[in-house]
Amino acid sequence: MNSSANKEKERIGLGIDLGTANLLVYQERKGVIFNEPSVIAFDRESGKVVAAGIDAHRMLGKVHSKIAVIKPLRSGVISDMRAAKSLLTYVLSKIDNLSAKAMETSTCVICCPSEVTKIERDVMIDLASKMSITDAFIEEEIKAGALGAGIDIFKSKGAMIVDIGGG
Repeated sequence: MNSSANKEKERIGLGIDLGTANLLVYQERKGVIFNEPSVIAFDRESGKVVAAGIDAHRMLGKVHSKIAVIKPLRSGVISDMRAAKSLLTYVLSKIDNLSAKAMETSTCVICCPSEVTKIERDVMIDLASKMSITDAFIEEEIKAGALGAGIDIFKSKGAMIVDIGGG
């Protein structure tokens, strides 16, 4: 088997919805493999991640001054790049079969709100790049939702999709 065929065999299809309220990770052939709050907790002195997702969410308002609990998105847009990268890196490192090598060969679709600017989209692509994801695309959440619901977006037929996200 040649090396390009091996790469295709190893390629993992990922979908990431880095939402204001929740982070969802979808893996091809497995479905949603992570769905927890978009929250991360750091040790202020060491910078080390203490918790992420539901565990970090439970810490909101209940920690001492040496722990920072951060929501890295505001209104669907990354407001803290370091926290967003740490959240995604931490979560993806906890998922089976998603080694650093697997991330390099993954195709990843990252969902964003329709109203984000080109600069904000570039920030999301930059985030993927910093995580060694070389094949990343940004897609509007509403379009991804329609496709996920099985709607043919190219047909001349009306359909209503309502996105009531947390941001």
